[in-house]
Amino acid sequence: MSEPVLTFPRTAGGRVDQHSVMKQLKAWEHPKMRAVNAKHGAGTNQFGVNLGKLRSLATQIKRDHTLALELWKSGNIDAMNLATLIMDPKQLTQPDVEKLAKDLSYYTTTDWFVKNVIKALPFKGELCKKWAASSIAVDYPQLRKRAIAIGNTLEVLKDYPVPKGCTSPFAPIWIAYILEHRK
Repeated sequence: MSEPVLTFPRTAGGRVDQHSVMKQLKAWEHPKMRAVNAKHGAGTNQFGVNLGKLRSLATQIKRDHTLALELWKSGNIDAMNLATLIMDPKQLTQPDVEKLAKDLSYYTTTDWFVKNVIKALPFKGELCKKWAASSIAVDYPQLRKRAIAIGNTLEVLKDYPVPKGCTSPFAPIWIAYILEHRK
């Protein structure tokens, strides 16, 4: 069953109003999903909105970079996930992306940020190199075994599609690659 088309108040410039979006996300609150998300590290600033509903809402809103940044600033996991779907990566600078990345705390949001924002950036290679250099597993050998074990347990980005010639972002593979190329 598809979601009904929603109508939102628009600003004078035709943009969807952030307050209206947050109100809709709250209306879609799902207590059981909220509990599951919290158990997996989402914290309390979330509604537990079904991810399919977020995708549908993003389709209705379309690309709205300003709204995406407003939603991101809310710190609400559902709003941040939606923001990754409506954000315009072409409008981001490397410092912008690094600032946004510091707000990442939940694996779904991180995954969507990588898939929907990072992947579309012309400077994604530079970011990967920079972030790789500061990795705990790479820089702290005493923590490496544990970091790899956590990566294998969580399996975040394990099935992430990787173009030929690129390295998987799946932690155990990525850590091995960085270590091999540091020699």
